[in-house]
Amino acid sequence: MARSRRGCWQLSILVFLVQFGIFLALSRLRLVDGDEGFYLLASRLVTEGKLPYHVVFPDHGTGGPPGNRDRRCPAGVDARICLLPTPSWIQYFCVTIPFFIVFVVCTMSQRLDIARDGREKRNLLVGCAIILVAFVASSIPAYRRFLVTGDQVSGIRGREMASNWRMAAIGRVSQAIDERIRPGERVLSLWPGYIFQSTAQPYSGLENNSGTSLAGRLSRAQQARYHMLPPSAFLADIAAREPRLVVLGNHEYADVVTEPFEKALVSSGYKVEWRLGDTTLWMIAPAGPHR
Repeated sequence: MARSRRGCWQLSILVFLVQFGIFLALSRLRLVDGDEGFYLLASRLVTEGKLPYHVVFPDHGTGGPPGNRDRRCPAGVDARICLLPTPSWIQYFCVTIPFFIVFVVCTMSQRLDIARDGREKRNLLVGCAIILVAFVASSIPAYRRFLVTGDQVSGIRGREMASNWRMAAIGRVSQAIDERIRPGERVLSLWPGYIFQSTAQPYSGLENNSGTSLAGRLSRAQQARYHMLPPSAFLADIAAREPRLVVLGNHEYADVVTEPFEKALVSSGYKVEWRLGDTTLWMIAPAGPHR
């Protein structure tokens, strides 16, 4: 029994490692859509050493002297929290996958141990192989959606927009921003992902763009409390030529229409300095009269 249990766990670890390898490979190609993609982008920056761990995953602790922080975070608590939102989207159930893997691997390992002869074992292995192939084949459309087309993926409105949400493209925009600003300079970016890995600082209220389209329904006190900036505030800053650099792109996730911003930028003397796909960097034109 002990030997069987040890073999079960060894096989489970092997399955975990294979899945982890596949995840690492696909994470370089996955479209950075919505919140999940943004977290993936943050995790990639940490693993590549481009961003400190504590910036993305802060350990606020529970008070007390430094070094004496409560780091207890049981997996069961995380699982229950992930299942709380209503409605429960399919991605919330990913917390059950590790337990499901252990259950399936251990069950099949025990079933092989009690098989009466070699033929029964072969039939069992063939059945498992058929199920695995069917599962992989059924996942191909999902791979195309999240890696290529962006169809029905949150935040990506049409295949023509998919190129804007690739990690390589986001990295190129961040690099272009750094080439045009001073470290720590505030940049008005309607999507914070572009300045996340740059040396720029976000405008207060634009750290998370998901509330931009809703901010206009709140009072000014509520906007300040929840750090939500309405489009009218951006337009006022642009008219006053406050930001030296403005980034338009990937704002569709917040249901913000860009046309008013483009008109305001042109009328306030900004010009397109750099472009990649549908993402543009606008900078203030040289000093002088402007219309």
